[in-house]
Amino acid sequence: MIKSSKLVNLVLVSSTVLGMVVTAGISTAMAAAKTSADTSSVMTKKDNSPRIDYQTSGTLAASGTAMDGLELIAGNQVTRGTLHMKYDVKSFAALNWQEHTVTTIKLPREFNAFAKDGSLLKYIASANFNYTSSINTINHSYTSNEMHIEKDTQSDDTYLLKFDNPTVTGIGLNVQMHVEFDLNLGDMVTDTGVRIPDAYDKSAYHLASTITDKDDAGIIDWHLVGNTNGATTIPIWQLDPGYDILKQAPTIHNPIYDTDTVVTGSGIPGAKITLRQGV
Repeated sequence: MIKSSKLVNLVLVSSTVLGMVVTAGISTAMAAAKTSADTSSVMTKKDNSPRIDYQTSGTLAASGTAMDGLELIAGNQVTRGTLHMKYDVKSFAALNWQEHTVTTIKLPREFNAFAKDGSLLKYIASANFNYTSSINTINHSYTSNEMHIEKDTQSDDTYLLKFDNPTVTGIGLNVQMHVEFDLNLGDMVTDTGVRIPDAYDKSAYHLASTITDKDDAGIIDWHLVGNTNGATTIPIWQLDPGYDILKQAPTIHNPIYDTDTVVTGSGIPGAKITLRQGV
C-alpha cells in the first residue's frame, strides 16, 4: 500500500469541488488530498519543474461487437469481435502540463496470456489522444513505440496497457482529454490459437484506467486512485465461446477395424483424429 504522502506525487487530483481553481503550490495539492482523502488523488511534478494540480474526473467506457461475446464462424476456425475503449478526463483548470504523462489501462486478468508476451499490442488499432482547453487543441495518434504492456507492481496477476501521452504546454481552463483505441480480440484469438477463459468471477471482465506522471507510472495503488480512475466491464461471463467448444477433444464411440470405411463419434466441426494401426 502506498502511503498518503506518496499519493501527492502519484495521480491527478479528483474532487467534487469543481468550482475552485487549484494553484500550482504543493501546499494546495496537499490540502486537496486531505480534504477528500478517501476519493481524491493528486499528481504533481517534481519541485524543480512545472506542476500540474487540478480538479478532475475520469470515466472509462467499453463498446463494440465483443461486448456480447466473440463470434465463431467458418466451422469454428475463425473468431470475430472487436472491443472499443474510450477514456475521458475532464478538468476545471490545468496549469503548465509540460512533462509527459501516461494513460494506463488495467487489463482483465483473463487477457494475461496475450499481455504477458506482448502479443496483445499487435491487435490495437486507431489509438488516438485528444486534448482540448480554452487555449489550445492537441490531436495525436499513438505510435507503436508509445504503447507498452507492463506487469502491475501492485498485483501478482495483473498487466497494464500504457500509452505515452504527448507533451501539453500552457495554461488552460475547462480541459478535456480523450484516449480511445480498438482491440481486435477476434483476430488475436484466431491468429494465436489461444482462447480467452471465462470470467474468473463468473460475472464480467473488469477494466480500469488512470493517468499518471511518467515517473510514477509504475507505482499505482488502485485502491487509492480517485475520480481520475475510470472503471468498466465487459458484462458477460463468457467472452469467448471457443474456450469451451474448441478445447473439447473429439471422441470415437466404437472400436475401429481396418475394414471400416466409416468412423462414428462426437466432436466440433474441423476436429481431427489421427488413427494408428495396432493402437
